[in-house]
This record gives sequence, structure tokens and C-alpha cells, in this order.
Amino acid sequence: MQILYKNICLVTIAIAAVGAIAISVITIPKFSNRPRYQLPSQIDLPNWRSLSSQPLNLPLDSLLTAHQYLYNDYSRNHQVRIDAIYLNRVSSFLNIIKNINIQYIESTLQLKYAANIGHYALFADQDQAYLASCINPTGQGTLTEAQFNSNQHHIDVVLSRLGSYLLGTADLRDYRCLFTVISMPIAKTASTQVNYQYLEKSWIDWHRFWQDKFPTDY
Repeated sequence: MQILYKNICLVTIAIAAVGAIAISVITIPKFSNRPRYQLPSQIDLPNWRSLSSQPLNLPLDSLLTAHQYLYNDYSRNHQVRIDAIYLNRVSSFLNIIKNINIQYIESTLQLKYAANIGHYALFADQDQAYLASCINPTGQGTLTEAQFNSNQHHIDVVLSRLGSYLLGTADLRDYRCLFTVISMPIAKTASTQVNYQYLEKSWIDWHRFWQDKFPTDY
């Protein structure tokens, strides 16, 4: 029964692909020509006071748009910076942070996983502590291409996009990633682990915001 279901799904996808090609030749505009999604100028997070934001221009080939947000916690003792980098092609987090000139001390790198949130990385240099992860359309955070592809290989994920694909408004596979880097200065009177705890706190709030607000457009 499982093999039969899989074969039916594959045939359905093949038929959809042929139909999409036929439709695209006729009248439906290409989704790539539609207006690009822009990240919000302000994102309100619980437990954090929004200070400012600005667009980012980064040297990434797959960049769609990027924005930087600054926050204080309500005690005003800790400030965090969140760089939201919206990509149309996923890559490993190590490649991305290298391309945006973030360096770190290898011994500080910690790879973490949290249920309902996914994978994320913690690391630091001499002055800053960082948290990085890619929020993908399924809502889970990933760090590697293998983790991202694992989330995308479910047949129901592909089938859910057939309608948009046939209308020429989306790819059959969704490779988008909201790559997030959260950083804060390392306090001289506190250990790096204390900074990591604050980063994880802001990451939970940030991830929760995007769970039901992930962009529907490119």
C-alpha cells in the first residue's frame, strides 16, 4: 500500500510538472517577475524593547533581502542585535557566516537542538557571542543542507505546493531560508554561557514570531 501511494504521488507530480510547463507558455506571469518580499521595518518581541532597525546589504548570491534589528531587554542591561537574512537558496551556516565576515573561536562552537524549534549554533569571538540558524518554510531551524533537505523531502510538503506551482507563483520545491544571526557583546563580568542563555531566550521569541509568519512570497 505504501509503495502504491508513493507511485501515485510521483505520477501526480509528473503530471503537475507537464501542466505547469503548458500553463507557463500561455498567459500566467512568472512568479520571479512579481514584487519581492521585504522584511518588516519593525518586529515586536515579548521581553524585548525594539530600539532601531535598518536594511542590510550583504555579499550573498542567494540574497533576497536582509534587515538588522536592535533590542534591549526591559531591564536595559542587555542589548541584542538580530540580522535577518532572507535567502532563496539554502547553504550551511558555516558558509554563510564566513561570507558575511563573522569569525569565531572554534572551541566556543556548540551545536544545539530543541524540540519544536530545531537546530541552532552558539559560538563566540573575543567580544561577541552569537546564535545562528536557518528558519525554513516548515518552521524548523536547520544548520546544514542535509537537515534542510530532510525537512523538504516529505511528499506532503511537495504536494502542498502543487497548486501554486501550477499557477506559476512558486517553485515545486521551496529552498527559501530566513537565516538568522543573533549577537550580543560579551559581558566582562559574566561567562560566555551566560551570554548564550540570553541569546537562546531571544531566539525562542524570534522563532515563535516567524512560525506562522514565514513569508509566502519571494
